[in-house]
Amino acid sequence: MKTTNILVRRRITWLFMIGALLLSLIVFRLAWIQFVRGDELRQKGIINRMRDVPVEAKRGSILDRNGNELVTSISADSIYVIPSHVKKPDEVAAQIAPILDMDEEKVKNIITKKSRFEWLKRKVDFETSHRIKELKIDGIGFAEESKRHYKQEALAPHILGFTGTDNQGLMGMEAAFEEDLKGVPGRIVIEHDAAGREIPQALHQYIPPTQGNNLILTLDQTIQHFVERELDKIVMTYNPKIAVIIVMDPKTGEILALGNRPTFNPNQWRDVPQSVWDRNPAVWYNYEQDPPSK
Repeated sequence: MKTTNILVRRRITWLFMIGALLLSLIVFRLAWIQFVRGDELRQKGIINRMRDVPVEAKRGSILDRNGNELVTSISADSIYVIPSHVKKPDEVAAQIAPILDMDEEKVKNIITKKSRFEWLKRKVDFETSHRIKELKIDGIGFAEESKRHYKQEALAPHILGFTGTDNQGLMGMEAAFEEDLKGVPGRIVIEHDAAGREIPQALHQYIPPTQGNNLILTLDQTIQHFVERELDKIVMTYNPKIAVIIVMDPKTGEILALGNRPTFNPNQWRDVPQSVWDRNPAVWYNYEQDPPSK
């Protein structure tokens, strides 16, 4: 009987020690999570709950010496998708691909990606945006962006340059003064639940963008029009490979007008060969060259 009591006590003691050890491990683990990894896990939780929608900054305008606006930015909708919210991706892709003039398989690949945010198509026209909005598809949203617009389509394109899809300057003044023109982008932060659904009356933070600075050139729009007209006459009369006219103020050295042929429309720069816009002949070809001697 006494031996049995001793065995029971030993077993209870061992169970108590094992329980105490397990409890200590749990307490240690909780303390580790709370005090050592607390900030890291808190940040990860915020990242998982929050969804960022970028808000593009409006690019600054480019003006001539008299304040005439040569380049401005107009509003255009860009369509984005939150893949985890899209139900029946096959049906959605079949619906919107013809409207967006995109391959159905490409659309399906975008809306089924394992990411929190994907652009579907950037800077679409009003009609396309309106047709997609009418479908009211879960997971597809719209962000207002700005699209570069060159008001005088054939006026000094080699000087003004053009921008890419993300409104980044790729050539001319647009590229040379990128930091001044581009502004600072903003964002919309939206809180979602564990299933990825937007929480009503939850944390919605709007961080507004900062518009870029305007750029005033020494060009004179009226003189530039005369230059473009005379260049057209030269091309019609002599059909040269390259034609250049530069008008300078002799007192200050300011360039009042500068034109080249061949030329292009900066609103549709993708439609012309790169050889037309990749260099500015008035800058690159400074001197006439004699033909090589035989």
